[in-house]
Amino acid sequence: MIVISLLNRKGGAGKTTASVNLAAIFAHTYKKRVLLADIDPQANATTYLNKFISKDEISIYDVLCKDTPIKEAIIDTDIDNLKLIPANVNLDNADTQLMMLPTAKEFVLKKKLRELDGEFDYIFIDCPPARNNLTTNALTASNYTILPCEATEYGIDSIFAMTEFISNVQSDVNDNLKVAGILFTKRENTTAQRYYIEQFKTNLDSYHFFDTEIRKTTVVEKSLAEHSPLIVYGKKEEVTNDYIKVAKELEQIIKGEI
Repeated sequence: MIVISLLNRKGGAGKTTASVNLAAIFAHTYKKRVLLADIDPQANATTYLNKFISKDEISIYDVLCKDTPIKEAIIDTDIDNLKLIPANVNLDNADTQLMMLPTAKEFVLKKKLRELDGEFDYIFIDCPPARNNLTTNALTASNYTILPCEATEYGIDSIFAMTEFISNVQSDVNDNLKVAGILFTKRENTTAQRYYIEQFKTNLDSYHFFDTEIRKTTVVEKSLAEHSPLIVYGKKEEVTNDYIKVAKELEQIIKGEI
Protein backbone atom coordinates (compact mmCIF):
# COMPACT_ATOMS: atom_id res chain seq x y z
CA MET A 1 0.00 0.00 0.00
CA ILE A 2 1.63 3.21 -1.22
CA VAL A 3 0.55 6.49 0.39
CA ILE A 4 1.03 9.72 -1.60
CA SER A 5 0.25 13.18 -0.27
CA LEU A 6 -0.18 16.27 -2.42
CA LEU A 7 0.47 19.62 -0.83
CA ASN A 8 1.16 23.27 -1.39
CA ARG A 9 0.87 26.15 1.04
CA LYS A 10 -0.66 28.34 -1.65
CA GLY A 11 -4.31 27.77 -2.52
CA GLY A 12 -5.39 27.64 -6.14
CA ALA A 13 -2.23 25.90 -7.33
CA GLY A 14 -4.00 22.85 -8.71
CA LYS A 15 -3.35 20.59 -5.71
CA THR A 16 -6.88 19.22 -5.40
CA THR A 17 -7.28 18.86 -9.16
CA ALA A 18 -4.07 16.82 -9.28
CA SER A 19 -5.10 14.72 -6.26
CA VAL A 20 -8.48 13.78 -7.70
CA ASN A 21 -7.34 13.20 -11.25
CA LEU A 22 -4.28 11.13 -10.40
CA ALA A 23 -6.36 9.01 -8.03
CA ALA A 24 -9.02 8.58 -10.71
CA ILE A 25 -6.48 7.56 -13.36
CA PHE A 26 -4.86 4.96 -11.11
CA ALA A 27 -8.31 3.57 -10.35
CA HIS A 28 -10.00 3.85 -13.75
CA THR A 29 -7.11 3.34 -16.18
CA TYR A 30 -4.66 1.21 -14.19
CA LYS A 31 -7.41 -0.74 -12.39
CA LYS A 32 -5.74 -0.25 -9.01
CA ARG A 33 -7.60 -0.23 -5.71
CA VAL A 34 -7.40 3.45 -4.78
CA LEU A 35 -8.50 5.50 -1.80
CA LEU A 36 -8.59 9.30 -1.84
CA ALA A 37 -8.49 10.91 1.61
CA ASP A 38 -9.66 14.52 1.73
CA ILE A 39 -8.07 16.23 4.73
CA ASP A 40 -8.56 19.79 3.47
CA PRO A 41 -11.27 21.64 5.47
CA GLN A 42 -12.44 23.23 2.20
CA ALA A 43 -13.52 19.71 1.13
CA ASN A 44 -12.89 20.49 -2.54
CA ALA A 45 -11.81 16.93 -3.39
CA THR A 46 -15.03 15.65 -1.84
CA THR A 47 -17.20 18.00 -3.89
CA TYR A 48 -15.16 17.39 -7.07
CA LEU A 49 -16.24 13.75 -6.79
CA ASN A 50 -19.88 14.85 -6.42
CA LYS A 51 -20.11 14.04 -2.72
CA PHE A 52 -21.54 16.49 -0.22
CA ILE A 53 -21.15 15.47 3.41
CA SER A 54 -23.18 17.23 6.10
CA LYS A 55 -21.68 18.01 9.49
CA ASP A 56 -23.67 15.11 10.96
CA GLU A 57 -22.22 12.49 8.61
CA ILE A 58 -19.00 10.60 9.24
CA SER A 59 -15.94 12.22 7.70
CA ILE A 60 -12.17 12.22 8.09
CA TYR A 61 -12.71 14.49 11.11
CA ASP A 62 -14.34 11.65 13.03
CA VAL A 63 -11.47 9.35 12.14
CA LEU A 64 -8.80 11.78 13.33
CA CYS A 65 -10.52 13.37 16.30
CA LYS A 66 -13.16 10.93 17.54
CA ASP A 67 -11.32 7.65 17.03
CA THR A 68 -13.94 6.40 14.58
CA PRO A 69 -12.73 3.28 12.72
CA ILE A 70 -11.47 4.44 9.35
CA LYS A 71 -13.50 1.85 7.45
CA GLU A 72 -16.69 3.52 8.67
CA ALA A 73 -15.70 6.75 6.90
CA ILE A 74 -15.00 5.25 3.46
CA ILE A 75 -17.64 5.82 0.79
CA ASP A 76 -18.02 4.83 -2.85
CA THR A 77 -17.52 7.18 -5.78
CA ASP A 78 -18.80 7.07 -9.35
CA ILE A 79 -15.36 5.88 -10.51
CA ASP A 80 -14.73 2.14 -10.50
CA ASN A 81 -12.07 1.11 -7.95
CA LEU A 82 -11.96 4.57 -6.36
CA LYS A 83 -13.11 5.07 -2.78
CA LEU A 84 -13.22 8.32 -0.80
CA ILE A 85 -12.83 9.42 2.78
CA PRO A 86 -14.71 12.73 2.63
CA ALA A 87 -14.20 15.98 4.48
CA ASN A 88 -16.83 18.30 5.91
CA VAL A 89 -17.00 21.55 7.89
CA ASN A 90 -16.08 19.79 11.13
CA LEU A 91 -12.53 19.50 9.86
CA ASP A 92 -12.02 23.20 10.65
CA ASN A 93 -11.58 22.15 14.28
CA ALA A 94 -9.24 19.22 13.66
CA ASP A 95 -5.93 21.08 13.70
CA THR A 96 -6.61 22.53 17.15
CA GLN A 97 -7.81 19.21 18.53
CA LEU A 98 -4.77 17.39 17.21
CA MET A 99 -2.53 20.02 18.75
CA MET A 100 -4.06 19.32 22.16
CA LEU A 101 -3.07 15.65 22.12
CA PRO A 102 -0.41 15.01 24.78
CA THR A 103 1.69 12.64 22.64
CA ALA A 104 2.09 11.23 19.12
CA LYS A 105 -0.17 13.82 17.50
CA GLU A 106 1.79 13.43 14.24
CA PHE A 107 0.95 9.72 13.99
CA VAL A 108 -2.85 9.69 14.23
CA LEU A 109 -3.51 9.28 10.51
CA LYS A 110 -0.68 6.78 10.04
CA LYS A 111 -2.10 4.62 12.81
CA LYS A 112 -5.57 4.78 11.24
CA LEU A 113 -4.31 3.87 7.77
CA ARG A 114 -2.80 0.70 9.19
CA GLU A 115 -6.37 -0.54 9.59
CA LEU A 116 -6.51 -0.65 5.78
CA ASP A 117 -3.41 -2.77 5.15
CA GLY A 118 -4.01 -5.03 2.16
CA GLU A 119 -7.23 -3.31 1.08
CA PHE A 120 -5.80 -0.65 -1.24
CA ASP A 121 -2.91 -0.40 -3.66
CA TYR A 122 -2.65 3.39 -3.46
CA ILE A 123 -3.87 6.05 -1.08
CA PHE A 124 -3.80 9.68 -2.24
CA ILE A 125 -4.14 12.43 0.38
CA ASP A 126 -5.32 15.91 -0.57
CA CYS A 127 -3.75 18.15 2.07
CA PRO A 128 -4.86 21.60 3.24
CA PRO A 129 -2.95 24.63 1.92
CA ALA A 130 -1.16 25.07 5.24
CA ARG A 131 1.74 23.83 7.32
CA ASN A 132 -0.28 22.48 10.23
CA ASN A 133 -1.02 19.30 12.16
CA LEU A 134 -3.24 17.90 9.40
CA THR A 135 -0.46 18.26 6.83
CA THR A 136 2.10 16.87 9.27
CA ASN A 137 -0.13 13.83 9.80
CA ALA A 138 -0.38 13.31 6.04
CA LEU A 139 3.38 13.50 5.53
CA THR A 140 4.06 11.25 8.49
CA ALA A 141 1.76 8.63 6.95
CA SER A 142 3.13 8.98 3.40
CA ASN A 143 5.72 7.18 1.33
CA TYR A 144 5.80 9.97 -1.25
CA THR A 145 4.70 13.54 -1.65
CA ILE A 146 4.00 15.59 -4.78
CA LEU A 147 4.20 19.38 -4.91
CA PRO A 148 1.84 20.82 -7.54
CA CYS A 149 2.58 24.50 -8.20
CA GLU A 150 2.27 27.36 -10.63
CA ALA A 151 5.38 28.86 -12.22
CA THR A 152 5.09 32.26 -10.55
CA GLU A 153 7.03 34.22 -7.95
CA TYR A 154 4.44 33.34 -5.31
CA GLY A 155 4.68 29.74 -6.43
CA ILE A 156 8.43 29.68 -5.82
CA ASP A 157 8.01 31.18 -2.35
CA SER A 158 5.35 28.63 -1.48
CA ILE A 159 7.39 25.65 -2.66
CA PHE A 160 10.46 26.81 -0.75
CA ALA A 161 8.33 26.99 2.39
CA MET A 162 6.94 23.50 1.79
CA THR A 163 10.33 21.90 1.07
CA GLU A 164 11.60 23.22 4.40
CA PHE A 165 8.50 21.82 6.10
CA ILE A 166 8.97 18.45 4.40
CA SER A 167 12.62 18.33 5.47
CA ASN A 168 11.57 18.85 9.09
CA VAL A 169 9.06 16.00 8.87
CA GLN A 170 11.69 13.75 7.30
CA SER A 171 14.14 14.57 10.09
CA ASP A 172 11.70 14.33 12.97
CA VAL A 173 9.08 11.66 12.24
CA ASN A 174 9.34 10.04 8.78
CA ASP A 175 12.79 9.44 7.34
CA ASN A 176 11.23 7.18 4.68
CA LEU A 177 9.30 10.04 3.07
CA LYS A 178 10.41 10.82 -0.47
CA VAL A 179 9.53 13.80 -2.65
CA ALA A 180 8.27 12.25 -5.88
CA GLY A 181 8.57 15.58 -7.61
CA ILE A 182 7.41 19.10 -8.33
CA LEU A 183 4.52 19.27 -10.78
CA PHE A 184 3.89 22.45 -12.75
CA THR A 185 0.19 23.20 -13.20
CA LYS A 186 -1.80 25.80 -15.13
CA ARG A 187 1.04 25.96 -17.62
CA GLU A 188 1.02 28.63 -20.31
CA ASN A 189 3.96 28.90 -22.63
CA THR A 190 4.78 32.49 -21.71
CA THR A 191 8.14 34.18 -21.25
CA ALA A 192 7.36 34.81 -17.57
CA GLN A 193 6.51 31.17 -16.88
CA ARG A 194 9.59 29.93 -18.70
CA TYR A 195 11.68 32.29 -16.55
CA TYR A 196 10.15 31.07 -13.29
CA ILE A 197 10.48 27.42 -14.30
CA GLU A 198 14.18 28.02 -14.87
CA GLN A 199 14.40 29.69 -11.44
CA PHE A 200 12.68 26.70 -9.85
CA LYS A 201 15.04 24.22 -11.45
CA THR A 202 18.13 26.27 -10.62
CA ASN A 203 17.25 26.81 -6.96
CA LEU A 204 15.78 23.35 -6.33
CA ASP A 205 18.17 21.28 -8.40
CA SER A 206 18.12 18.39 -5.92
CA TYR A 207 14.41 17.80 -6.59
CA HIS A 208 12.80 15.86 -9.40
CA PHE A 209 10.55 17.81 -11.75
CA PHE A 210 7.84 15.90 -13.59
CA ASP A 211 8.55 15.80 -17.31
CA THR A 212 4.94 16.67 -18.14
CA GLU A 213 3.47 20.04 -17.18
CA ILE A 214 -0.29 20.39 -16.75
CA ARG A 215 -1.58 22.90 -19.27
CA LYS A 216 -4.01 25.65 -18.35
CA THR A 217 -7.40 25.03 -19.97
CA THR A 218 -11.07 25.65 -19.35
CA VAL A 219 -11.64 21.90 -19.60
CA VAL A 220 -10.43 21.53 -16.00
CA GLU A 221 -12.92 24.13 -14.78
CA LYS A 222 -15.71 22.40 -16.68
CA SER A 223 -14.85 19.02 -15.16
CA LEU A 224 -14.91 20.64 -11.72
CA ALA A 225 -18.30 22.16 -12.43
CA GLU A 226 -19.61 18.78 -13.61
CA HIS A 227 -18.07 17.01 -10.57
CA SER A 228 -16.45 14.54 -12.94
CA PRO A 229 -12.70 13.74 -13.14
CA LEU A 230 -11.04 14.35 -16.48
CA ILE A 231 -10.62 10.65 -17.29
CA VAL A 232 -14.42 10.47 -17.40
CA TYR A 233 -15.42 14.01 -18.38
CA GLY A 234 -12.87 14.56 -21.13
CA LYS A 235 -11.06 11.32 -21.90
CA LYS A 236 -9.71 12.60 -25.21
CA GLU A 237 -8.70 16.08 -24.01
CA GLU A 238 -5.04 17.12 -24.08
CA VAL A 239 -5.03 18.00 -20.37
CA THR A 240 -6.32 14.51 -19.56
CA ASN A 241 -3.37 13.10 -21.45
CA ASP A 242 -1.10 15.38 -19.40
CA TYR A 243 -2.35 13.76 -16.21
CA ILE A 244 -2.06 10.26 -17.70
CA LYS A 245 1.60 10.96 -18.48
CA VAL A 246 2.19 12.24 -14.94
CA ALA A 247 0.53 9.13 -13.50
CA LYS A 248 2.80 6.94 -15.64
CA GLU A 249 5.87 8.84 -14.48
CA LEU A 250 4.73 8.59 -10.86
CA GLU A 251 4.35 4.84 -11.26
CA GLN A 252 7.91 4.65 -12.65
CA ILE A 253 9.21 6.70 -9.69
CA ILE A 254 7.51 4.36 -7.21
CA LYS A 255 8.97 1.32 -9.01
CA GLY A 256 12.44 2.90 -8.87
CA GLU A 257 12.70 3.18 -12.64
CA ILE A 258 13.35 6.92 -12.41
